Amino acid sequence: MVPLVFWACCNAVLEPITHPLPGNGEHKLLSLRPSSAYAPRMSIPSLRNIPLDTLTFFDATMRQMSFSGAAQELNVSASAVSQRIKSLEQVLGVGLFERLPHGLQPTEAARLYLLEVRPALRRLHAASSRIATRGARRPAGRERRLSIDVLPALASTRMASSLRSFAERFPYVELRMSSSPALSDPERDGFDCCIRYGAGGWPGVDAQLLAEEHALPVCSPGLLRDFGPLDSAAALTRFPLIHDLMPVGWAEWFASVGVSDPPTGGLMFTDSAIALSAAADGLGVVMGRSRLIAADLASGRLVPAWPKELRSPFQYWLVRPRDRADALVDLFVEWLVDEIFI
Repeated sequence: MVPLVFWACCNAVLEPITHPLPGNGEHKLLSLRPSSAYAPRMSIPSLRNIPLDTLTFFDATMRQMSFSGAAQELNVSASAVSQRIKSLEQVLGVGLFERLPHGLQPTEAARLYLLEVRPALRRLHAASSRIATRGARRPAGRERRLSIDVLPALASTRMASSLRSFAERFPYVELRMSSSPALSDPERDGFDCCIRYGAGGWPGVDAQLLAEEHALPVCSPGLLRDFGPLDSAAALTRFPLIHDLMPVGWAEWFASVGVSDPPTGGLMFTDSAIALSAAADGLGVVMGRSRLIAADLASGRLVPAWPKELRSPFQYWLVRPRDRADALVDLFVEWLVDEIFI
């Protein structure tokens, strides 16, 4: 009798069907059929076992790269975030993060999962916003109009490039955006809300924290080639420097790296967007604000001149008239966090 042979093909196990031959005890192979006894079994996670808010916890953890950071963003405890991520890993059957002494390291599975999860969450937010916008109760004559005031640098570097996303999220809303360096008062100046950059604590308004910010020296790739390579942060003193009027400037940055009496000359601009444009044109190194330079760093238009970052004492805030409930402004804040301050 021929030995029993199993064939593996296309992830299925096949077993032979044989017929005994007369006289010699041997068998003739007639055909193959799938073997239920040896077929591989895979456990596919059910979507019923993955609550939607768990995916929100995963998205926030990938954005913050820490349980504590995600907890602060979601206004929950760090242990709650840790437990949600652990349960998600158990349902999926894969590890999403390596727990290291100084933070989290996402696995390759987590990075691939994020590519699917984040767009799906954005589509859900967009769909919810479209429905909620239709039903938002607002003062007569302003049901479908959103009037905002934005800082000039933020308007030109981030808001302008995200207007298509706004239109997709709020197809029924007429946006009126003003740009002014002045400290606008939403009640006095007729705005539904304003985006301010400062330390907070303004009287007479409700202020909601949108994002922190860091500053680091950036310049064009060509300038770095011409003056580099750098062997220390102090080497930046021989670069042409560009200044603006932001709270973190060259004096603060050089002090943080132990350089005393740094140079003070160079180009000076009151608008950070213009200062960044001058740096991109190769005119010098500027202290780049993290929320304004993200796109230029991603495209390679600007590069870090030295990797030392300095936390700004100012943050971005959403300011609205005190005690005025506004469903459309609430939805706008969600969009800002998703698109501008991600």
